[in-house]
Amino acid sequence: MTENKHSILIVDDSATDIHFIMQSIKSEFSVLVAKNGQTALDIALEKQPDVILLDVEMPEMNGYEVCTQLKNNPTTANIDIIFVSAHDTAEEKLAGYDVGGSDYLIKPIDPVEIAKKVQIAIQRQQQKKELELEKSSAFETAMMVMSSSGELGVVLEFLRSAFSVQGLEGLGRHIINTLKNGYGIESCVQIRTESGQYDFSSSSGTPSPLEKELLFKLKDGERFMERGPRLIINFGDISLLIKNMPPEDQEVRGRMKDNVAMLLEGAEARLHSSEIMETQVQDLIDETQSVLANIKESQQKQMEQSIHVMDEVVLEMEETFLSLGLTEEQEQVLMNIVQDGVSKSIKNVEKGNQVTEQFQHIAKTLEKLIK
Repeated sequence: MTENKHSILIVDDSATDIHFIMQSIKSEFSVLVAKNGQTALDIALEKQPDVILLDVEMPEMNGYEVCTQLKNNPTTANIDIIFVSAHDTAEEKLAGYDVGGSDYLIKPIDPVEIAKKVQIAIQRQQQKKELELEKSSAFETAMMVMSSSGELGVVLEFLRSAFSVQGLEGLGRHIINTLKNGYGIESCVQIRTESGQYDFSSSSGTPSPLEKELLFKLKDGERFMERGPRLIINFGDISLLIKNMPPEDQEVRGRMKDNVAMLLEGAEARLHSSEIMETQVQDLIDETQSVLANIKESQQKQMEQSIHVMDEVVLEMEETFLSLGLTEEQEQVLMNIVQDGVSKSIKNVEKGNQVTEQFQHIAKTLEKLIK
């Protein structure tokens, strides 16, 4: 194994496919090869690769069976599995996810996509290790106190504190942390807004690409979708994937579903209250900017009219001086009075412009805050 390179195990019964994948990634990664499922299990147990590229369709033992055995063995359970298949259906991908896959590559494979997906898998593994080491003692202590008040207390505490978290990042983390610390639930959550899609995971920080895709593809399905220990709950623009629902006790399972549904309903309300508030503030800003633009245009016309009036007054005075027989000094005194009045009038208009500019600055600042 090459030092300082992450190791990738390619499992495929086709020598041509192995060669193609190897050529695509060998410059960046250390490559191991297995042509059947049993050999893959042996190599994975001995070499502990970082990622396994696992062909679905193989004789004797298919990719799903190999993955099941890898995930059932504690020594190989944490290895990221990327399935390689010619089938691009939701059912096929659900089957891959059910046995523990983290991503899917569809044949024919793009060499750039292979390297990209492998790199994403490695980054997720690193994030997972960092999260496991990270100590969030203050939050965990608060969650321990909260969980002691009972299952419903978890929901009530979530609803109480949901409106104090900051932004979508804060809301997403609040959901998965509450479920993990309050109920021991490992989960992924997806929040969808007009500005984009946001995904969070309690175990690895960021959900796997396959988890993200499944949540998005199934968002318009039923409210509850169950597959063994996994449960997907859709609530408006929020979808939640629970990975470890208790299968043995149907009463506990039913109660947990109800509690989590209440929690997500509160999260949805928090999400849309923020969106409504942002829309209302944006409408107010747009209206304010429109009014300020009209004021500025009116002030500009007022200044032009004032200057025009003053110019006419000066011309009339000059014509009047000729008939009054005033000395040059007397004419100059009167002209100075008029010019002083003109200057004061212009300054007053300019002060009005400064006030308008200050309001425009406030409107721009508010717009930056809501974005």
